[in-house]
Amino acid sequence: MNTPIDVILPTRNRSELIAPTLESLRANTYPDFQVWVVDQSPGPETAQVVQRFVAQDPRFHLLSTNAQGVDKARNHGLYQTSAPLVAFTDDDCRVAPDWLTNLAAEYAQDPQPWSVFGRVVPGSAQPGPMSPQTPRDPAAERLAQVLPMAMKQDMERKIYQNNRFDLGFGHGANMSFARKTFERVGWFDDLLGTGAPLRSWPERDFGYRILKAGGQIVYTPHAMVYHYHWRAWAGVKATYRNYAFGTGAVVGKYLRCGDWGGLYLMGEWLLDQGVRQVFSGLLKWRSWQKMYVGWLQMVYPWFGLIAGFRYRVDRQGIVYLED
Repeated sequence: MNTPIDVILPTRNRSELIAPTLESLRANTYPDFQVWVVDQSPGPETAQVVQRFVAQDPRFHLLSTNAQGVDKARNHGLYQTSAPLVAFTDDDCRVAPDWLTNLAAEYAQDPQPWSVFGRVVPGSAQPGPMSPQTPRDPAAERLAQVLPMAMKQDMERKIYQNNRFDLGFGHGANMSFARKTFERVGWFDDLLGTGAPLRSWPERDFGYRILKAGGQIVYTPHAMVYHYHWRAWAGVKATYRNYAFGTGAVVGKYLRCGDWGGLYLMGEWLLDQGVRQVFSGLLKWRSWQKMYVGWLQMVYPWFGLIAGFRYRVDRQGIVYLED
């Protein structure tokens, strides 16, 4: 018997990108799933694209909300759904036809993991021709090699458990959870993620909370997602600023909740993502861009740390509270 899966897809102003994402979901071979698109767009264009799929396929649903922030969208989708397994991807990705099958296979293991993350690779690695909506940009692809964003390309399955600082399990573009995980850990932090005031780091934050609670996270290379949204340099800078800013905000939250592990995370980030990136850009890649990104990782966590003090925290739920 196949366990039902709800796929939650947040989107905002992506009418030109979301159709191929939905096509790839419709082509999934898993026999029991529903797709819930949570649209935060102010205009009607994205909803119009989604409505075409809703009209053609009863497995597709549109949820519209005025709230902003990817974690708010994820939580909104969780409130509206009930399947025992929940999977998430992004609106600039394509999923492999067996994506859900390979995620579900991990939940059949004993003990059942609390969360399963999958492999995220550049869109150019997908078999077959690329869509005209996402033309190939060699310069942007080279930049993604030097500064990988939202990629997880490890070929070995790995179990994460008993070490809340081991946060290399994957990215939000390819993640899933047993629904009971949210009963154990709580919801996503509404103030984190793209579009939210405290910016990025939401999946690492949630994974940290899972590991701290004693849960198990599995990474499987067999559940494949292809990430297509290659960014120009201006977008890369903004994304890495957001990563660093969100890191500082999350560290501050942990410290205010009495978790001194936040100090370890801050030090690790400054050294690994900051200092190491600078020297790697100088000595290995000969890339001033990589050096600049390393500098961002040493500076912007402090801005995020300070910004977090504008908000109260729920010490039990380990989330920020919106006033």
